[in-house]
Amino acid sequence: MVGGTKEQLLQFPECAGVQNDESVIVKAHEPSELIPAYLSAADVLVLPNEPVSEESIRYTSPIKLFEYMASGRPIVASDLPSIREILSEEIAVFVQPDNKEDLARGIAIALKDSVLGEKLASKAREKVAQWTWQKRAENLRKIISQK
Repeated sequence: MVGGTKEQLLQFPECAGVQNDESVIVKAHEPSELIPAYLSAADVLVLPNEPVSEESIRYTSPIKLFEYMASGRPIVASDLPSIREILSEEIAVFVQPDNKEDLARGIAIALKDSVLGEKLASKAREKVAQWTWQKRAENLRKIISQK
């Protein structure tokens, strides 16, 4: 687990049921240059976005989503329209937002079925190629030139 406030990190082991579990490492925010190493070392990447506003429900595409897709690791993500705009069932395991039991279920699926995890990660890597900064610029240029 990488990221979160000090308070969240103190609560994480108890909430996740991982007290004294050496297979779980909990770290505070890390410098951006270390993130690729953490992503590749993770067994599963989790994007538990919450439906706190209309913007987060419909329009938020966090940069970490694209980093996750490029990492080659399976993704578990909240089932929100803003996330489904980018991901599908062939790319991620979806879970109900704000539902810790469903989040645990999604993580367990991604961890226990390595074949599924590899398929999801592979498809995510394929699809993320259409979301590079270069591709986005090309798409914007096409839209602007059509006007």
